Amino acid sequence: MTRADERPIPLSTRVNRLFEWGHRRGDPEQTNEEVALALGERLRRPIEPRVVESLRDGSLADPPLDLRDAVADHFEVARAYLSCTDYGYVDTQVRLCISARDAGVRSLSMRSLTDPDPAGGTLPRQAMEELIGLLARLGGATGDVTD
Repeated sequence: MTRADERPIPLSTRVNRLFEWGHRRGDPEQTNEEVALALGERLRRPIEPRVVESLRDGSLADPPLDLRDAVADHFEVARAYLSCTDYGYVDTQVRLCISARDAGVRSLSMRSLTDPDPAGGTLPRQAMEELIGLLARLGGATGDVTD
């Protein structure tokens, strides 16, 4: 959930995080052209690379919901991450996965990382934030790890 005391994360930032997340360690990010082609296949209509670029640079202020959903589906993230205001928990998960990959973690079980219920039965966001910090230090301390 996105907490009331948090600043909103622009859609362009969330889209760029998906590009950052959507590749293996050491591989380049997908290009706007590659993603546009994949989105076109999902939506069954041509999507120009400049549309993807405008999602990334924030110049497309209010993209259609089907386009947001297609981007989320392409990067295999919950559609809510790009289509509503309740994206905070998913954003933390995405950043955790990026940090784990960049630190050379080979496997990360995400089974318990679902949106927490009021009873608190899953890994809290604060714990994930702490892991992100630890992984950042680990990645910097260990240098490159090959797959």
